[in-house]
Amino acid sequence: MKAGSYILYSFIGSFVWSALWVWLGFTLGEHFETVNKWMHDFALVFIGAALLFVAWHMRERLGRVFNKLRRSPSSGS
Repeated sequence: MKAGSYILYSFIGSFVWSALWVWLGFTLGEHFETVNKWMHDFALVFIGAALLFVAWHMRERLGRVFNKLRRSPSSGS
């Protein structure tokens, strides 16, 4: 991609992204307490789901490692 095209597309994307956040802030700012409560609840659910995913992923990975160790022939005999 040419530098000029990249700069143009980057500017357009940044402008749209910034305009969206300004509009959301202006619109939702009038209802800050309600939004704050909902975002707090959402954050708790998101963090809980992320922790469950990490725990599941670690269990899967460690299970594979332990299975490999159990199946490998012992070198001591």
